[in-house]
Amino acid sequence: MELRITGTPDECDQAADVLRTAFEVREVSRFYSNRGETTLGRVFVQVALKPPVVRADAARLDRKEVER
Repeated sequence: MELRITGTPDECDQAADVLRTAFEVREVSRFYSNRGETTLGRVFVQVALKPPVVRADAARLDRKEVER
């Protein structure tokens, strides 16, 4: 997926960092300034969904379980 983030350079950097908590970030473009006299611009972020967390439940078969 491609996402566009608009804001100041610092805001775009922070937003890209936040996206890393929810997505696998593949690429972040350079900052593209908006036209005219402004401090705002945009970055494009290529992301993928993170694979689901796998939980493995296992029982030891090589030891006798002790009751507590």
